[in-house]
Amino acid sequence: MNEIPETNAQHVTRLLAWITQHGGAWASICTPKSDTDYLKMDMQTMRDLIDQLSKESFGELILVMLMVHRQQPYVKALIKYLLLDLLEKNWCDNNEQITKLLADSLI
Repeated sequence: MNEIPETNAQHVTRLLAWITQHGGAWASICTPKSDTDYLKMDMQTMRDLIDQLSKESFGELILVMLMVHRQQPYVKALIKYLLLDLLEKNWCDNNEQITKLLADSLI
């Protein structure tokens, strides 16, 4: 059965409903390093949120969460791993583009 693609307005409405229903998770996603128990972000909480957000098709919130918490050691390690993995998988076909991007990104 063919599904009708979700419109932007429908996606935003669904996202707002999710935020309303999951206020604690939303606060944890958007709040960098907190000592408040309900806002604490650790590796297991992040794994659980990535799984939940993926199932809900809220990939943009996964990216927000990674950026907000990018100073956490486990997120730094993840980003480093992903970068190396992506470079390895794409180097042969795109090495000139990748080399230019790397050089141009050094500011």
